[in-house]
Amino acid sequence: MSSIRKFIHVDEGKALLEAILVKAENLPSLGEIPVFTRDPKDDKFVACAIAGQASFVITEDRDILALGSVGDIQMITPYEFVERHRQN
Repeated sequence: MSSIRKFIHVDEGKALLEAILVKAENLPSLGEIPVFTRDPKDDKFVACAIAGQASFVITEDRDILALGSVGDIQMITPYEFVERHRQN
């Protein structure tokens, strides 16, 4: 597993974390997580997206992408997300 420290300075990392926390939403405990994917370690990400009423799960994980969507939540790659939201 690579460390973000290779790519970002500590001060930049702190600023990034602070910016994320301003926008972050704390979710209630998920309790027992249902099976969504073929890899049980990925189910928590789908459960969080549902609990947070997300529109997208942006990932390169093939097990999550294989779902296509869960309810109104679309599983897409970062590239797909950028392409959909690119301003012309």
